[in-house]
Amino acid sequence: MPECRFCLVDEKIGNTDNPLLSPCKCKGSAEFVHVECLEKWRSTDTTSKQHYICPVCNTKYNSDLVLFKEIVPDLQRSFTIKLMLNPLIIPLLINYLYLCLVSESTSIMLCNMKKNETNYICQYDKGIEYAYNTEYFYIYYYALQILHTSVYTGLYCALFSNVESKRRYLRHSLKFIYLPLFHLINISFIQRYMILSGTIHQFLMPFYIKRHIDILKSMNDKL
Repeated sequence: MPECRFCLVDEKIGNTDNPLLSPCKCKGSAEFVHVECLEKWRSTDTTSKQHYICPVCNTKYNSDLVLFKEIVPDLQRSFTIKLMLNPLIIPLLINYLYLCLVSESTSIMLCNMKKNETNYICQYDKGIEYAYNTEYFYIYYYALQILHTSVYTGLYCALFSNVESKRRYLRHSLKFIYLPLFHLINISFIQRYMILSGTIHQFLMPFYIKRHIDILKSMNDKL
């Protein structure tokens, strides 16, 4: 009959109160361990590698059997991250940049404008001609939106890759399902209400990072 490597008590593997598990690649007398014994051992130091790695075989514990204490990133130490998590500053900067691009293009077009349907041709003093289309204004805005979304998506993916128990994370994230649902509804109106919908989109992106931190804290509270 298998026994726990810590308390050396023989017990059936099917015991549901305090079952014996094989959480790593150890074999022989060190293969099985009680859930409570393992958790007591791991809880002595949640910051060192013994919380995640077996000291005998040096392999990571099976995340399906063992609950890991998630590392909550301290994002407030970084000024850049702190700026990105502000839901007001980034939308204001993006819309200000968009208005600068639009005003620059408009001033160039007005210098010597010749209207031909939707195309506008203007000339500099040196006689160089530039063709501008009204669709450029939309291109500017969508390009800024894509850049903004890519930065936040990359940051979120980097943080998510450090999550130890991704299945538990997904279960805990269901309580925040309203955020992506509202986001999808808002994006569906972006062609009709470009500036308004785009600003709401920019406003929502930092909340994914904040909810990520809330989920990690909630997971650690349940341990």
